[in-house]
Amino acid sequence: MLLMLYAQLMEADSLHALEAALTNRDFQRAIGVKSTSVSQLSRKNNQLDPAVLSNLFM
Repeated sequence: MLLMLYAQLMEADSLHALEAALTNRDFQRAIGVKSTSVSQLSRKNNQLDPAVLSNLFM
């Protein structure tokens, strides 16, 4: 969920844009991610409850 919040704040317009933004090793270490791919982001995104994100941004 932290990555999706980051994507929203950074106005990332796609999972590809989010993946590109996550190339910073210090940032990856800070959020506890060793590596990312669009397919990993997509799977995690599909697991999130849309109501949770909706409540955050309404």
